[in-house]
Amino acid sequence: MTEVVNFDTCVPRDMESNLMTVAQVASILGYSVQHTRLLIRRRKLHALKLGRDWAISRDDLTQYMDSHQHNQISIKSGRKKPNRSLD
Repeated sequence: MTEVVNFDTCVPRDMESNLMTVAQVASILGYSVQHTRLLIRRRKLHALKLGRDWAISRDDLTQYMDSHQHNQISIKSGRKKPNRSLD
């Protein structure tokens, strides 16, 4: 299901082009929409609440991707991270 959000009524025009929907961000990150919303709820990914929808700025997405770069590499390569024992 495609997420349709009308930012016109909530956000000034100059900010509108900087904002993305949860579905757009999920696609970029390679996560599900549900997981992306979980990141927002856990405050791992900063987002703005606009009515009942969430919007993520490109700057916040870039910051998240930079701080989780090692996770992104393992997700994209499909390789599992090695298990490290606490011995």
